[in-house]
Amino acid sequence: MDAALRCPKCQLALVADRLREATFVACFGCGTPIRAIAFPALNRPLRDPAAAAPAGEGESSCFFHTSRPAQSACEQCGRFICGLCEVEVGPKKLCPTCLTAGREAGGFSQLETTRARWDYRCLLLALVPLLFWPATLITAPAAVFLAFRFWKAPGSLVNPSRWRLVLAVAVAVAQLAGWIILAIAVSTDLFNGGTAE
Repeated sequence: MDAALRCPKCQLALVADRLREATFVACFGCGTPIRAIAFPALNRPLRDPAAAAPAGEGESSCFFHTSRPAQSACEQCGRFICGLCEVEVGPKKLCPTCLTAGREAGGFSQLETTRARWDYRCLLLALVPLLFWPATLITAPAAVFLAFRFWKAPGSLVNPSRWRLVLAVAVAVAQLAGWIILAIAVSTDLFNGGTAE
C-alpha cells in the first residue's frame, strides 16, 4: 500500500498520516507541494487476507474496483464497495461518491470541512494593535482570554503545535504589563505633583 503513495517528482515514500483532503503537504525529499486524498482504509489493516484476492465467479465486486470483492454496501446508494472504498462516517458506511456528494451538500455534520485557527487569531489580536498602541488596552486582555479559552481546541491539521498561542499570551501579557507600569508612573507623578504644591 505504501508503494502507491510516493512523491511524483522524487519518488520518496509519503507519510500517509500527513495526507489530508484539501491541504497541501511538502515532500520531505524535494519539497514539492502534494495534495492527496487518503481514505481511512489506507491505514487500516485488511480484515481478511482473502479480501485482497480478486472477486471470483458468483461474488459481488466493488463498484469502483471491479477486480476486488465487495465487503459491504454503501448505506446511502446501495453500491457494493471493497474495504479500500469503504468510508465510515459515524455509524454509516459510505462509498467515495456519496461521501463527496454529502460533504458538498453539507449533509454530514460529522465531517470536519473547516477548522478555526484560534492560534493565528490570538496572535493577530496581540500583534496587529501594536500599530495603534492604545487599542492594546482592549485587545491584550481579549487575546489572553481567547488563548486560554481555546487552548484545547483542535489545532491545524498540518501544524498542530501551540507555539502561536504561547507567543500571543506572552505578547499580550507584556502589553498589559506596559499599561500597568504606565498607570503606576502616571499616578505616582500625579501624587508627587499634588504634594509638591
